[in-house]
Amino acid sequence: MNIRVIRVLLVVLAIVVVSAATYLFHQSDTALSNDRAVADSLRNQTRTLAALIAQAAKRKPAKKTRLKPCTRSSPSPIMAK
Repeated sequence: MNIRVIRVLLVVLAIVVVSAATYLFHQSDTALSNDRAVADSLRNQTRTLAALIAQAAKRKPAKKTRLKPCTRSSPSPIMAK
């Protein structure tokens, strides 16, 4: 009689262990999938940024203009008020 009870307890214990292992495997797989998605997103952002930098480097620099010095005889509109 005791052997039957022990067998039943061992079967229940085995089912619990397998269920826990399956749950932990599923949780770790979900976490790894999320991390992989974040890494892919970051990789895409980096690729886009690198393309923008390369595009900006190809452009010709803007023409430099020299500012006219301010004279006391012509006050700025801000100072006139």
